[in-house]
Amino acid sequence: MVQTCGIFLLTNGGVHIMTSLFSIVEGWGKSVGLFDVSPEEQALSVERMNICAACPEAKESKILLMLNGGVHDVKALYCGLCKCPVNEKSLAVKESCPIGKWEK
Repeated sequence: MVQTCGIFLLTNGGVHIMTSLFSIVEGWGKSVGLFDVSPEEQALSVERMNICAACPEAKESKILLMLNGGVHDVKALYCGLCKCPVNEKSLAVKESCPIGKWEK
């Protein structure tokens, strides 16, 4: 098992690795509205998610989202290579695609 900065996220029985604690906090914080997302960051995230949605490595998953006192079953994409949730990883500005598809 590969370990990056001692950080693992366990969801759907898989191990998700992001490059740093900062990236995890940034991505999830922006995803649930704890941190502001600038228009530039939103555009970058949409561009990244579109790339991932067209990638054969993208896999569909379900996650439980707990917001405003309710629990919702939500469909989400994750990367079949790095196992990161695409929406959250796309919001972490310093993250990269494991096969270089986000590079300009």
